[in-house]
Amino acid sequence: MASNEDGGRTIKSVDNSLSILEFLYSTGPNSLSAIAAAVDLSPGSTHTHLATLRKHNYVEKSGDKYQLNRRLISLGERARNQLNIYQAARKPLHSLAEETGEAAHLMQEYEGFVLLLYEVYGTNAIGVEYHARKRDRLIRHLHCTASGKALLSKLPRDRVESIIESSGLMKNTPNTITDPERLFTELEKIDEQGFAISDEEQMLGMRAVGAPVMRVDGTVAGAISVSGPPSRLNGDRLEETLKNEVLQAVEVTEINLNSDAHR
Repeated sequence: MASNEDGGRTIKSVDNSLSILEFLYSTGPNSLSAIAAAVDLSPGSTHTHLATLRKHNYVEKSGDKYQLNRRLISLGERARNQLNIYQAARKPLHSLAEETGEAAHLMQEYEGFVLLLYEVYGTNAIGVEYHARKRDRLIRHLHCTASGKALLSKLPRDRVESIIESSGLMKNTPNTITDPERLFTELEKIDEQGFAISDEEQMLGMRAVGAPVMRVDGTVAGAISVSGPPSRLNGDRLEETLKNEVLQAVEVTEINLNSDAHR
C-alpha cells in the first residue's frame, strides 16, 4: 500500500490499473509495450492489469492494441446524470440553441481543466466536428473561451493563479490573452458585467458569449455559452441579443439548480 497526499492509504495495484486507463484515455488505442513504458511497469505486469481490466469490460483489445471499452460510455453518462448542474441546465440549453440557432454549451471547471458537460446544436451551428472532438478529453482552455473566462471570473484569485501556474496561458490565436495581469483585468470586467466574450481567442473563425451559473451559496457551478462565426456573432447581436439570451438561460438554470438545493 501507499499513501496519497491527503494521508489516506491507497492500493498500488489499483493505482497502476487506473494509470493504464488514464493513459489510454489521453492517447487512444496503444500497444502493450507503449502502455508498459508509459506506466513504468514490466510488460508482464502490464499484461496482467490489462487482462483484469478486459475481464471487467473497462478495456478491450483490437488487433495488437488496447483501448477503452465502450462500457465506459454508460458509466460516464451515469456520472453526468448525477450532477445537479446538468439536470438544471439541460432544458434551458436546448431552448438556447433553438432560439439562437447556434451551438450552446454547458461547461464546468474541474481541477484546472474545462469539462464539457453538455452541448446542443442549433439549426445554424458550425464547428460541430470540432466541438465533438472536445468531448474526447479534458482541455485547458479556461483563459481563452467565453465559458472558461466566465468560470475564472468567479474563482478566488489564488485559485486562478494556481490554474495559470499549472497550465500556463497557451497562445491559440493572435487574440488569445497570454499576460496574467491582462487576464485578471479582463476577469474583473467579466465579474462586474456578468458575462464574457471570446473574440476568436480559442479558435480563429469562432466567437462566443458565456456567463457563469451560480449556486445559492455564492460558488460557481458551471457556465453556459453560445458560439458561432464572427459573421453572425457581432455588433448588437453579440453584445445584446445573444448576451441576453445566454443570461436568460443562466437565470432559468440557477432557479432549477437552487430550487433542487432546497428540496
